[in-house]
Amino acid sequence: MEKLSNTGLPPDSLPSNKKFALKFITGKFVGGVFNLPSEGELIIGRGSDADIIISEDNVSRKHARLTIEGGNRIFIEDLKSTNGTFVNTVKIQKTSLSEGDRILIGTTVLKLISASEESKATKKTTSNGFRPSLNVLRQTLKTPEPIETEKTAIYQAQPQKVLEGSLKDLPLTDVIQMCSSTRKSGVLTLEWGGRKAEIYIKSGNLVYAVYSGMYDMPPRKALFRLIGLNEGKFALLQYIDPPEFSQILTEPTEFLIMEGIRRFDEQNAIENELKLRNSKLEFSFPLPGPLKNLQGEELDIFQILYKPTPYELLLDLSPYEDLETAQIVKKLLEIKYIKKI
Repeated sequence: MEKLSNTGLPPDSLPSNKKFALKFITGKFVGGVFNLPSEGELIIGRGSDADIIISEDNVSRKHARLTIEGGNRIFIEDLKSTNGTFVNTVKIQKTSLSEGDRILIGTTVLKLISASEESKATKKTTSNGFRPSLNVLRQTLKTPEPIETEKTAIYQAQPQKVLEGSLKDLPLTDVIQMCSSTRKSGVLTLEWGGRKAEIYIKSGNLVYAVYSGMYDMPPRKALFRLIGLNEGKFALLQYIDPPEFSQILTEPTEFLIMEGIRRFDEQNAIENELKLRNSKLEFSFPLPGPLKNLQGEELDIFQILYKPTPYELLLDLSPYEDLETAQIVKKLLEIKYIKKI
């Protein structure tokens, strides 16, 4: 099947008069924009003679070649780099690029955008129309406050921030896939709306997740609650030794992502249909029938609602994952054992 751009057109059919640029969405130059010429080649790598310099140990001296042909046909080719070049989390040898595609080299992510989206592009250019190389330097993070787990302190001294960015530019599912594709290890920290969460990764595999400091919440429940996150900021901190947990995630990362997306969509559909968000629930009085008519999981949720309870709190208190809880709430509302207030 022919690859389509975000405009619905194949890459070869992109408007010939449109100008493109690369926007840094992770790394030191987050928000920086590199205007692309109408034709030519750019070398991306660690070497001083590269057109775009990314000074990271896991970036080869000549890592990848970007080719811009007439008619806005844009290609990227991996130059036999040690750690590979990824486009939209897929490792590539050579491929065409479409507007909106994300390129991962080392721990730097660049997004192909329309030059008209540029907000703070450097105006200085060289005599041949190319902008000067951008030197993306490794950076370290000040020691954070210790993070306490359920029973064990997992904090290690001097963690290094190896990846950071905005979830608006790079949704959490893409960040996780990127960490998996490049076999990263560390703790992925998330901050949004005054809340925080952590996802622990070992060699690209998800091993544990903590939602908003709730260390007693099962890691699958925490991860699936986070999977649709598309706002806030993220950072990957690399630790010397991985922490140990009494309960870990065991399913493959790709399965967890796809299952999380499915659950997120189904849960949203139920919540939108019943307008559950920001509502309160309690059991009905009088009851439409005896409690023995309820299944075990229905009775578990019913008993939590002995007094008016916000739906979001019910999700936290429920012994079940969020989708199952939403499904049970829907059933109890349908048979009129509980009501919204």
